[in-house]
Amino acid sequence: MRRLQCLGSSAVLLSAGLAAAAPPPPQTMLGFHGKRLGAIAPHQQAGHQQAGQHAAPRQTDNTSIVFTFLDYPGTSYTGAFAINPGVKANAKTLLVGSFGPGLGDTWESPVYGFGLELKNTKGVMSESYRSILPGQSQVSLNGVNDKGLIAGTLTDANNVATGFTLAPDGTRTTIVAPYPNAPDTTVTGVNNKGLVIGVYYTYDVANAYPFTYQNGAYTQLPLYPGSSYVWPNGINNLGDSTGNLIDQNGVNHGYLYKNGTFTLIDPPGSVYTIAIGLNDSDEIVGFYCTTLQDCTINGPEDVQGFVYSNGVYTTINVPGSWFTELDTLNDAGTIVGNYWDQNGFVHSFLTPTPN
Repeated sequence: MRRLQCLGSSAVLLSAGLAAAAPPPPQTMLGFHGKRLGAIAPHQQAGHQQAGQHAAPRQTDNTSIVFTFLDYPGTSYTGAFAINPGVKANAKTLLVGSFGPGLGDTWESPVYGFGLELKNTKGVMSESYRSILPGQSQVSLNGVNDKGLIAGTLTDANNVATGFTLAPDGTRTTIVAPYPNAPDTTVTGVNNKGLVIGVYYTYDVANAYPFTYQNGAYTQLPLYPGSSYVWPNGINNLGDSTGNLIDQNGVNHGYLYKNGTFTLIDPPGSVYTIAIGLNDSDEIVGFYCTTLQDCTINGPEDVQGFVYSNGVYTTINVPGSWFTELDTLNDAGTIVGNYWDQNGFVHSFLTPTPN
């Protein structure tokens, strides 16, 4: 990936090691999206058929990775959650996410939406940030397609979540799942066909049910056998989706849902996996923990990013970070992620998929 030569970001070659500290007891896990991703399970069940479960994990040599860091100007929290999937010569690259003044992943501080356009003009990269839905707080922008259609979620003062899409011309469509016991609706992605994916759930997030939306029509997606909790986080142009689920034994797994079949995604050694994004090659990114203590929001010192590609898991961590989360990747293999630094500030980054 070319180093970005633009204002507001710096591409550097990192060589520092990861820091570690003793975390507090486990509790509910939150991701940078500001949405509850699942309850931590007490143990990891053996015997699941998992993608690549017999493959040894590959630890990336993080000293050789170029991380391009992105920060919304003047803020301490920047979370980039989506990149448009397409790749064309001299084309625009669109990223969307959230920014705010708060530390870490808290919804007690305002969180606003942003868009970032990266444009390659004869090999020279430039960037342009803009606020999305200015003045509207508690905004999570979770998807964007090649046409610039944005998918996201607004959370009101009563903590009720409502999904939406936002077209380039400013047209906003509200998405609320029309199903029983569905007070909250979160929209997590959109593909180039305009197919939106999301989840509806009760406030205590004991149950979560996936659905798609397109042109006013809602379609419920199947649950994993024995589960009442399936949370989709991304969808590609083929209609394949990825996310996290809790099985009948209370164990949290990442998953790929393709052609009516669930495939569990768990890096070797993981006790808790969140799969977040995928591209049209079904390469999947997310994060995982090797101990439950590391999965707490107050002490995520060993939460690690991962890439799953062709049966191989690769771990990617920003050196010196407390928490590395890989959120999505495009069809060229450019990964979008976020990390906590030692001061509790959140930053976004781009990096190429490992060879």
